[in-house]
Amino acid sequence: MAAFLSLFVGCYSTGTVTREELIEKTQTDQADITVHMKDAREYKFSRMNYRIEGDTLFGLGRLSSVPPVPDSVVTSISFADMSSIETERFDLAVTFIVIAVPVAAVAILVAAWAEGMSNI
Repeated sequence: MAAFLSLFVGCYSTGTVTREELIEKTQTDQADITVHMKDAREYKFSRMNYRIEGDTLFGLGRLSSVPPVPDSVVTSISFADMSSIETERFDLAVTFIVIAVPVAAVAILVAAWAEGMSNI
């Protein structure tokens, strides 16, 4: 239950990366990315739904717009047309600390309270 819950309330880290950093990250472990275009459009790609070939990013992503576009789009984007790239990665270690420490503290307080009540 806690593992399932952590997927929804977990800690994510985001950061802007360069083209070279993105290429390096795609070789080890892909993250979700948001591509900001010079013309103010924004594409979101889930991990494993994009690849880089030369100076172009290919993938299945979503165009962020108002109103939202419900369907994914297959697209190729030249790095020359991008203004920035953001990565988003789930951080299991921080999530564990954020969830486990308060749960343990509450458990200790309840155990101490129960112990005190049994001595009455």
